Amino acid sequence: VDFNPINCGPNQGGEIRVDVRAKLPGGDGTWPAIWLLPTYSSYGQWPISGEIDIMEHGPGTTGENVIVSSVHTQAFNFNVPGYFESGSTNSAFINNATSEYKVYSLIWSVDSIITSVDGEVILDFENVCDGYTTWPFSESFHILINLAIGGHMGGINFDNDVFPQFFSIDYVSVTQNTCYSNN
Repeated sequence: VDFNPINCGPNQGGEIRVDVRAKLPGGDGTWPAIWLLPTYSSYGQWPISGEIDIMEHGPGTTGENVIVSSVHTQAFNFNVPGYFESGSTNSAFINNATSEYKVYSLIWSVDSIITSVDGEVILDFENVCDGYTTWPFSESFHILINLAIGGHMGGINFDNDVFPQFFSIDYVSVTQNTCYSNN
């Protein structure tokens, strides 16, 4: 399913809300993610057309209960100095991330991208209206939910004794508010 926020002009509304209730796998080497990619590369190949990471978890690289949330754009990506200081990625310690179900959420409007875990805001990325190099998020995107083993956040050290692992998904919900007037 492809979706993007509605521009409501002077009115309120139009935002997309994504909620995924999940229990994460643990153990060095696992890298679960809940993320969005553009349906079409309207502005160019990754990262130019954008990526939204609602949740990434790499116990072997970030810690067992550390959740990372990011946006990737032409201006904000790993090849740009100051990327981690740019406000385009953030992390938070979330108790029991691998032993309890948590709700990983995204609220995406024409003005901002906000991610949270059980209501605790992890990332608040604002549209500074500086064009597609900082905000390619006016196009349609779709959700990906996956469990990788190894890689950038999975790391190179594996604890084979922790396998098999499971990325348990209770539900995925995508809703969109309609436009409404404040009057």
